[in-house]
Amino acid sequence: MSHPVASPSAAAGQPPASRGLRASLRNVEEFKANPLAFYMRLTQDGEPGYRQVAFFDLFGPNYLVNDADEAGRILTSAIDGGSYTKDGLRFFEVMRRLLRRGLFTAEGDDHLQQRRILQPSFQPKAMEELAEGIVRAAAETGARWSSQVGATLDVEGEMRNLALDLLAELLIGGDLRDDVHEFGALNEEMEDRLIEAMGSPFLIPAWIPTRGNRRFAEAAARIRAVVARLIARRRAGLEAARAPDVVLTRLLADELRTGAMGERQFQDEITTLLVGGYKSTALALTWTWYLLATHPDASRRLAAEISEQLGQRPPAFADVRRLRYTRRVVQEALRLYPPVWVVNRVAVRPDQVGDVTIPRGAIIAISPYTLHRHPAHWSRPHDFHPDHFAEGVTRPAHAYLPFGAGRHKCIGNHYAMAAAVLALATLAGRYAFEPPTHPVVANTRAFTTPDPGMRMRLTTAPTRI
Repeated sequence: MSHPVASPSAAAGQPPASRGLRASLRNVEEFKANPLAFYMRLTQDGEPGYRQVAFFDLFGPNYLVNDADEAGRILTSAIDGGSYTKDGLRFFEVMRRLLRRGLFTAEGDDHLQQRRILQPSFQPKAMEELAEGIVRAAAETGARWSSQVGATLDVEGEMRNLALDLLAELLIGGDLRDDVHEFGALNEEMEDRLIEAMGSPFLIPAWIPTRGNRRFAEAAARIRAVVARLIARRRAGLEAARAPDVVLTRLLADELRTGAMGERQFQDEITTLLVGGYKSTALALTWTWYLLATHPDASRRLAAEISEQLGQRPPAFADVRRLRYTRRVVQEALRLYPPVWVVNRVAVRPDQVGDVTIPRGAIIAISPYTLHRHPAHWSRPHDFHPDHFAEGVTRPAHAYLPFGAGRHKCIGNHYAMAAAVLALATLAGRYAFEPPTHPVVANTRAFTTPDPGMRMRLTTAPTRI
C-alpha cells in the first residue's frame, strides 16, 4: 500500500507571479513561512501541468527552473566565462564570513584549483578503508538504543549525534570525536546566526559592528578555533606516525609535501567539509527513518534484505553494492527530502531558458525539492517508492540532484551515500520506529528540516514480509 509523504501545504490564492513591491512583500511573507510550499505552488500557479520555468518577484526578477536539462545546463555552466555564477548572491556573501574562500563559496579559477587539490582524497576506492569506522559508530548508537526500545526518541537529535560520529570517522579520526561534537554544538549556534543574517532586510557590511555582525563573527571565530585545534592535533599525530588514515590525514600529508594551500586556506577547506557534511547527513538519515516508519511494507522489505545479505554479521564496504534495496531507500529519501533544498545562481548575461528570456542580473532558483517531484520523470512523484531507483529505470541526467551538479557537485557524495547505507544497514536490521503522533511538515532552516521536529517511538525491526 502506498502512502503519500509529508509535504508542505501550498496556500491557495493569487499566484505569486505578479510584479512590483506589493507582490514582493507578499512573496517574502509566503517564502519565510515555508519556502518549499512557496516553490511547490510556483510549479503550478493554477495552471495544469508542471511549470518548467516560473517567474516570481522578490525585490527583483527571480526564476524557479524545473526543467531537468536546463537545470543541468545552468549548474554546469558555472565556469570561467559561463552564463551563471554564485558571486553576488547574498547567501554566499554571508557564508564567506564563516568559510571565506573554501570550496563551497569559491568560484572560477579559485574553485577549480581547490577542487583539484582536494579531489584525490575523496576517490570512491578510498572509502573502503573507512567503512569499519562507520559501522563501529553506527553500532555504538545501536548498543545505546538497546535499552531504549519502547521510548520516544528525538530522532533528529539522535541522527545529529550519529552524523558527527560518522564525520569523525570519515574526515577527522575517531580519536577526536569529542572535538567534532564540540564543532557540532557550535555549528547549531552558527546556523542560528546565519538565519538571522539572511532574514535581515539588508545585509549590513561585516565591518560595521552591529549586534548581529558581532554575534556572527564571534560564532565563526569559535568554530575556526575548534577546526584549528583539530588540524593541529591531527598534524601532531601525523608527525608521530600514529594518525588514522582519514581524509584529514591524507590532505595534511599532501599539504606538507606540496604547500599548495597554505594554513589559512587549509583551515577554510576543513571548515567547509565539516559544515557541509554534518547536517546534510543527519537530516538525510532522519527523513529515511520517518519514511520507513510511515511505510511499514518498505521497512519489512529493508529488514528482510539486511537479514538475507548479512545474517548476524556487521556490514562491510562490499555490502554497499549488495544491499540494493537499502541503497534505493536512501536514494528515495534524498529524492523526497533533499537536504539542500535550493541552489541559486545569478545570470551574468541574458539567456534563454525554455521559452523564457532571463535578463542579466536575474536570480535563478533550482530546487531539488520541486525538481524531484516532476511528474515527467517519476512514476509516483509524491509517494515514497524506492523502486524509482531500480535497475533499468531511466530519467534525464539532471532530474535527480541531491548532491548538485557540475563543478560544484558535492565532493564527498560517494562517501555520504556509502556512509548512509552502512549506517542504515547496521541499525535497521535491529530497530524501527513507529510513525510520529504529531503531523510533520517539510520546512527549511539551512537544510530541509522536519517541522516541528521528529519524535518517534523506537521499536524492534520487523522480522518478516
